Amino acid sequence: MTYLRCTIGRWNIGLSSDEGREAFRLINDEGLRVFRSQPGFIRYRLMVADHTTTVAVAEKFSLETYDGPIVVAS
Repeated sequence: MTYLRCTIGRWNIGLSSDEGREAFRLINDEGLRVFRSQPGFIRYRLMVADHTTTVAVAEKFSLETYDGPIVVAS
């Protein structure tokens, strides 16, 4: 069995702006490298839903979920 993790991102920049395109470039170049290095990684997809919203789906063979108190925040 594989698991899907879906994340909805709300951005405070326009995703079609130069800043938004640079963020996608970094995700494509560096972020995917991090995903691919995770045990059980199958695939990752990132979709632009509207001008400030993305939907990301990551697929894995296994999934571990943790929760706990926040000890540092900014």
